[in-house]
Amino acid sequence: MVLPPMPKREISKRRTRVTAIAVPGPAPLVQASDGADDAEYQRIADELSGYSHASSTQRAYRSDLKDWETYARSVKIRSPFLPILPIWLRGYLAQMVERKLSLSTIRRRCAAITCLHTQQGWRSPMEDPEIIELHKSISRRLSCQSNKKERMTASIVSDAIATGHVDLRDRAILLFGICTAFRRSEIVTPTWDDLKPDKRGFLVHLSHSKTDQEGKGSVVGILEIPEVPVLCPVAALRAWRSESFTSSDARVFPVCDRTIARTAKRAAELAGFDPDLFGGHSFRSGFATNAAERGVAMELWMKHTRHISSDSAKGYAQSNDAMANPGAEAMRDALREAGARTTPTSPSPTNSTTLKEEKKK
Repeated sequence: MVLPPMPKREISKRRTRVTAIAVPGPAPLVQASDGADDAEYQRIADELSGYSHASSTQRAYRSDLKDWETYARSVKIRSPFLPILPIWLRGYLAQMVERKLSLSTIRRRCAAITCLHTQQGWRSPMEDPEIIELHKSISRRLSCQSNKKERMTASIVSDAIATGHVDLRDRAILLFGICTAFRRSEIVTPTWDDLKPDKRGFLVHLSHSKTDQEGKGSVVGILEIPEVPVLCPVAALRAWRSESFTSSDARVFPVCDRTIARTAKRAAELAGFDPDLFGGHSFRSGFATNAAERGVAMELWMKHTRHISSDSAKGYAQSNDAMANPGAEAMRDALREAGARTTPTSPSPTNSTTLKEEKKK
C-alpha cells in the first residue's frame, strides 16, 4: 500500500515552517505521540522488508526511521514527516553529528531514508546536491575520527576464562566467535543443525550474511584442540549443548547480537583491558589479525572470513577444504600457545598487561 501524494499546498507550508531551523542543535526530549501516526509510520517501515533479506537490517531500518520521527517531532515538523525535504534532512544530519553517532550509523540511516523514498515513488532528499556535499563532508570528518574496535586475541580469551568467571555459554560464545570470525549478527544465527561434526571438529554452515543477501550460503571450519580442552571450541559447544538441552533446530546462542558485544567487553575486562575498546567485531578482527601475523596468505584467510576483494566476488570455504584453512589452523595454534602460557582451570594472577604491550606481541 502506497501513501497518497501530499497536497502541494501542504508541502509549501512545511517548507516555510522549517527554513529557520536548517542546522538545529541536539533534539530535546519529546512526548510520545497519540499512536495513530506511529502505527502508520510502522506500516511504512514494514514495507522496507522487501529491500533486505537480513532481519537485522530490517530491524535497523525501522529503528532508523523511528529516530527520524523523533527528530521531526522535536523540531515541530508536522506529521507524517514524509516525504522528507532536503532542508529537513540537512538539520537531521547536523543533529546526528552533534549526538556523536558513528559514521556507519549515519550512513545506514541515510540508506533507510533513501530506501523508503524509492519504494514510495518519491525523490530521495539524498539526491539533493547540497545534501550530497554535506554527506561527503561528514564522511571525511568522521572517517578521520573513527575508532575501530580492538582485536580479540587468543591470549585475551584464555586470560578471561582463566579467571573462573566465564560461564559455559559465554565460553562457547568467545571460542565460537574467535574461531569462526563471524560478525556478531552471524554468531547468533546458526542452529545446532547448522553444525556438522567432522573428525577434525565442526563444519559451520551460514545460510546468509551481510555480504550474502541472496542466501547462497557458506561453510567455515572450527578445529578441535583436544590437548587444551578448556580452550577447545568444539568441547565448549558440546558442553553448552549439554547444559542448554535445546532441540536441533534451535539457535546455538538464543540471544540478541548486543549480547555478543557485551560478552566480548566483559571478557576484555576480565583479562585486564578497557572494555570500551572491544565489541562484537573484535572476534572478526582478531581472527584476521592473527592469521596475517602468522604468515597466512590473505587470499586463504579471506575464504574463512568471507571478505569481498576487489578482484573477485565472494569467496566461500567449501566442506572439503574448510578444515584445512590455514586461518583456522592459525587460530587453533594461537589457542594452544595461550593454553600453554596459562592454566585456565584455575584463577590466574592479576593481569597487568596493557593494551599497548599486547599490540607489541
